[in-house]
Amino acid sequence: MRRLWIGLAACIAIFCTAGAVYLYLPLNGLPLNDRDRTQLLSQSSLPADFPIHPAARRMPQAPQGGLSYQVGVPVPDAAIWVRDSLIRSGYAVSSSDLEGDDEAEYQPRWLYYRHRAGRSGAIIVRQFGRSFSAATEVKILSQQDDRLRPLPVPVPTRTP
Repeated sequence: MRRLWIGLAACIAIFCTAGAVYLYLPLNGLPLNDRDRTQLLSQSSLPADFPIHPAARRMPQAPQGGLSYQVGVPVPDAAIWVRDSLIRSGYAVSSSDLEGDDEAEYQPRWLYYRHRAGRSGAIIVRQFGRSFSAATEVKILSQQDDRLRPLPVPVPTRTP
């Protein structure tokens, strides 16, 4: 009888642990739902209406800040979608070679955005993974991202 209770308690513990893991750990590769989008935008200090690709999927987030997601389209297509969406949302966008860059289809693309309300940052669109499992990563770096902070300017010292 004691073995039965121990076995039952172990099964309940395993079931509860699996449920907690499923609820609290982000499952990378799954589509972003509205709650996830809102939470990631808020954590990145981006406005709730900031454009995120409709096919966005979860991926690990960088500890320095910003927001990352993956999409299953080629780099140039994702970069053009991001650029056009930002422009439609009222952002001024400057970019690195989007059109006519055939020889560098999988090279990272940088987009810089600025909104009239003062928000600005950068977006990196690059290939993530290899061969058949390759996807495109979209990494949004907002003003609060550590990687966009200016480097300290060295102060010259006087020599006697």
